[in-house]
Amino acid sequence: ERARYSMGHRIEWDTGTHDWERECLVIDPSEDVESAMVFVLMAEHSGAVWFDDISLQEIPAVYGPDGTTVWDPDVERYPDLQGCAFARVDRVSTHGCCPGRETVRANGALSSAWNDVSIATQLTVDRLPGLERMLRYWNGPVSAAIFVLSDDDRKRVMDFRASLPKAQNNVDFHLVHAGAKSYTFKSLGLYPVNTLRNVAVTRCRTQHAVILDVDFVPSPNAYESIRANIKTTSLLQAYEKTVYVVAAFELDKNVSLPKTKAQLTALHRDDLIRQVHLKKWHPAHHPTNYTRWLISAVPYSVSYELEYEPYIVVPRLSVPLCDERFVGYGFDKVAYAYEAHKAGYRFVVLPDVFIVHWDHGVPKWRGKGDMM
Repeated sequence: ERARYSMGHRIEWDTGTHDWERECLVIDPSEDVESAMVFVLMAEHSGAVWFDDISLQEIPAVYGPDGTTVWDPDVERYPDLQGCAFARVDRVSTHGCCPGRETVRANGALSSAWNDVSIATQLTVDRLPGLERMLRYWNGPVSAAIFVLSDDDRKRVMDFRASLPKAQNNVDFHLVHAGAKSYTFKSLGLYPVNTLRNVAVTRCRTQHAVILDVDFVPSPNAYESIRANIKTTSLLQAYEKTVYVVAAFELDKNVSLPKTKAQLTALHRDDLIRQVHLKKWHPAHHPTNYTRWLISAVPYSVSYELEYEPYIVVPRLSVPLCDERFVGYGFDKVAYAYEAHKAGYRFVVLPDVFIVHWDHGVPKWRGKGDMM
């Protein structure tokens, strides 16, 4: 059963200039807790703030006569909990925003094979050319979540679908309508990236999904190679928690996309292609070990490192979902890879599949709504 989430429990401090202020919150969950994530943020304010002595601890439950938990801690045993706020979790969250959802399914029939795989991607309507480019190289199904701010946006999606046979036959379009919040999202530049990712993954109709941004182009044989690798490696790793890493590259301008690994290796020798974000943020993809990838003919395991944000193939029914509180740009994939690691998944790099980043310029929403 897929893990479920309760999100948005908050502790708020006073604003303005003041001395140290202590706050705490006790959460009574309605289900067993597998993991918890704590974020410390200063948002929508300016100035400086200091945080110190942050802790998270488990408290044994105290049960009342009817079997329900009672918030009545032993202050002598837990003196730090005196005066804490209390929150009971009666239900889990299903989405972070925009409950208006609409799916237009592909006309083509999907394979029922257990090793079939889809691309799960997310975008705004101005990125539809990127989806078209992706479809040129990807021969399998696609689950595309599109953020829709207006009726005109919806029409543009439908016109795009009608104009491209491969989009009609291979792509499930999941329209996520901002609805009454359209003005807020548009004026503030907010983009619910993780909500869209979750929609794309959960509504994917294959057993596996490649979680991929729309500005990447897969190698021409990626669909067939990923299916073959899943079938081969799963025989050796039955019942193990595994996500498969797809090596990501960036290409110099005016250089043609490589069609094979041999072509890519030649371009790499001439320094025309390299690890994506090599100069921008080296740790993001360094653990993939590109030196080994260039000469490897078999899948290999890599160790997770902090700030790793690989593009991965996931078993969609069991892998953790993205934290939908993240809105905007920055560290969303880092947080997701960290959660997969903490949930016990290991990272296995595929040797004969690659993706190439297509420079698309800076999205209109980047930098405006980078918050949680």
